[in-house]
Amino acid sequence: MEVGWRSTYLLILKIMNKNIIIERIKKLKAHAESAKQMGSLEEAESFMLKVTELLTEYNISMFEVDSHQTEEKDWFKNWAYAEWISYDDKHQGWQWKKELMRVLCKYNFTGYIFISRSKKLQVYGNMENVDVVVWLYHFLEIGLYNLAQKHYQKELNKKTGEDRRHFSRVEAYQFKSDFLIGAVSGFERQLYEQREQNSKSNELVLYNNKALGEFLKKTNPRIRMVNVKPVSIRGYDSYSAGYEAGKSFRVNKPLSQTTQQKQLK
Repeated sequence: MEVGWRSTYLLILKIMNKNIIIERIKKLKAHAESAKQMGSLEEAESFMLKVTELLTEYNISMFEVDSHQTEEKDWFKNWAYAEWISYDDKHQGWQWKKELMRVLCKYNFTGYIFISRSKKLQVYGNMENVDVVVWLYHFLEIGLYNLAQKHYQKELNKKTGEDRRHFSRVEAYQFKSDFLIGAVSGFERQLYEQREQNSKSNELVLYNNKALGEFLKKTNPRIRMVNVKPVSIRGYDSYSAGYEAGKSFRVNKPLSQTTQQKQLK
């Protein structure tokens, strides 16, 4: 059975969140046992009370906690880098493609590195999440570009004579560029609203961002961090049209069923 992108995303979020909570419960339980051994019964009781609250809130049994395998020693076992992806685009500008990758990584628990001179980037993180991001990037790269073409043709059809010739020669690049930047912003808004529906997501984001930083430091200690500069636009109307198009753009099948099953495992 095919699972929609949003359903898959929320299911992954739930599984990852549960593992995080189990690890927290195990640490609280260890603190309680340590406090008990040192004779601090009141402190031990406080730790166990928090354990009970988490077990109840997340519907987790103590058997699940005791049988859960801690992965701290091999935290990055399934983490890696994807192949290099070119974000160069001489027809609509490269800025929107780089911005698209930033958005996808932000909302899919991954990071990326890039080489500005050759316009190449590389996604890193848990390979299950990396697969999602790479698939979405290529899917949206085509889908949003087709939207830009469609809206540009619509605007072109409104013009006649010299206005039409001028628009087709001079303004085509800027119209599509601004539209695509707007489309990425609109799609980001869509992802933001989906994330806000899950009250535990902010905690998971902070947890994962820390892990991404540790992985990058471990694998590329000489990587230089840079601030992402805001993308400039010239045409507000084309940007606004792109924003609305991106906000309502739907992705139905980001992964094959086989990959989904691997991801859930």
